[in-house]
Amino acid sequence: MGKLILVDCVSSMSPIQFLCEAPVSTENGTFEAMYRAIKARLIADLPKDPTLLRVLAAKPALEVEVRRDGVVADGKSLRGRIARLIADEFFTKAHTSAEVLDELLKSGADRPSNIELGNEMKALCEMGFLTRENKWYTLVPGAEVNVIERGGGRI
Repeated sequence: MGKLILVDCVSSMSPIQFLCEAPVSTENGTFEAMYRAIKARLIADLPKDPTLLRVLAAKPALEVEVRRDGVVADGKSLRGRIARLIADEFFTKAHTSAEVLDELLKSGADRPSNIELGNEMKALCEMGFLTRENKWYTLVPGAEVNVIERGGGRI
């Protein structure tokens, strides 16, 4: 079957009929001729068939929904004191849990056990506020911090 016959075949058949009924072999360039004939037909039909245009213009899309979960913590609790360090931009640089503990103790806080501190740091990582690489904790880029100051009484 020569190239001219294939082109004549394409003009009398739909592309699907052509694909189903035309011989597919690489001998004498049949496959190449079929490809060129289909391509020519698609290009010719493009202005007349908007459905075809939509198919050719389709692009993959990824949709991501971001849900911001908030955490309300008492400033006297361990989680609240760590949250205060987050608000004070302490975690813009990477720190170990030992450095976090030292910073907490500087503010006059009671010394938490290593397990308590580790559990709170892990929880803040799971909530998406901090990341941990090996022993280093850092603030997640884009994490929103909002501190609400309330009167705490008299001194």
